[in-house]
Amino acid sequence: MRVAVVGSGFAGSLLARVLTVQGHDVVLLERGTHPRFAIGESSTPLANLTLERLARRYGLDDCYDLAAHGRWVVRFPELERGLKRGFTFYRHHAGRPFAVDGTRTERLLVAASPNDHVADNHWLRADVDHHFVRAAVAAGVEYRDRTDVTAELLKILGADFVVDASGPGGFLARQLDLPSALHRMHTRAGLLFSHFAGVRLFADVAPGLPAGPYPDDWAAVHHIIDEGWLYSLRFDHGITSAGFLLRDPMPGTPEETWRHLLRRYPTIGALFRDARPLMPLAFRPRVQHRLTRAAGDGWAMLPHAFAFVDPLFSTGIAWSLRAIERLASCFENGLPIERDLSRYDALLGAEADQIDWLVAGAYRAMAR
Repeated sequence: MRVAVVGSGFAGSLLARVLTVQGHDVVLLERGTHPRFAIGESSTPLANLTLERLARRYGLDDCYDLAAHGRWVVRFPELERGLKRGFTFYRHHAGRPFAVDGTRTERLLVAASPNDHVADNHWLRADVDHHFVRAAVAAGVEYRDRTDVTAELLKILGADFVVDASGPGGFLARQLDLPSALHRMHTRAGLLFSHFAGVRLFADVAPGLPAGPYPDDWAAVHHIIDEGWLYSLRFDHGITSAGFLLRDPMPGTPEETWRHLLRRYPTIGALFRDARPLMPLAFRPRVQHRLTRAAGDGWAMLPHAFAFVDPLFSTGIAWSLRAIERLASCFENGLPIERDLSRYDALLGAEADQIDWLVAGAYRAMAR
């Protein structure tokens, strides 16, 4: 059976490789090239457990090693990553430095692993996505980049099934004219983001914090502010991915908004005092998107093509990997049948609802 996978991020490339291992004839189609910048960088224990299961089931030894920080560093030192020991939260107040005040300190550390060796990772997506593309090609996937995907091209390629692994407004959303279901979503936030060099450690700008179960910065760091929150993901080579999720639009250019927020929250400003963006600051007015369907006769979407909620709680990588696992099981006996695709569609819809309610509730709590 001929399967076309549209989009060669880590999810599309990994699914294409798994389907090839199963014996399917797979073509992976990509509009751009690699390596390239992407956001969605923070893994979790659920993501790593899923990656390990995929590794064992389909003989993907690199996936097993990429599922834990210690194994990753030994096997793939050239692929940049960041140690993630857990989830760190700070509450900041406008016009006031972060206060270290004993048991009243507004700081929460949630450990996700007992040591560095088995810890999660932040994925530098330019490196990781490129690795998965190369691994797919080595496994026998036909790869075509710089390709404009059209219905005519898929007909020429003889595709029996199409998987959209791209992103919002992707090929299948346009081709099938799928209605938006954005009105169903309760979470609403825009994103102001870049990668930075020279971001300081939190302990350097807020001295006196007691030791926690892990160093504060080796985590998915959440700086809660009145307007939303700031994520900060530090990679092992010193680069930091950071972005403000803002409930309401703010006037001015991305650079003006960034400077305003750093002035408004002095400790965050101190963290980024000497930092420089490695690419121009970018702003997306709303990061949420959702469609009404995720699968049908002869087609399916991976999560990011179907829906996205928010970076809060790092659900993206795990959701994509679980969807790969489910969709691959639908192909194990040939062309997916209607019952399996209906179940896949229902599961993605239910999970989008669950993530949305969780994140929307957290936003309401953060605003108090």
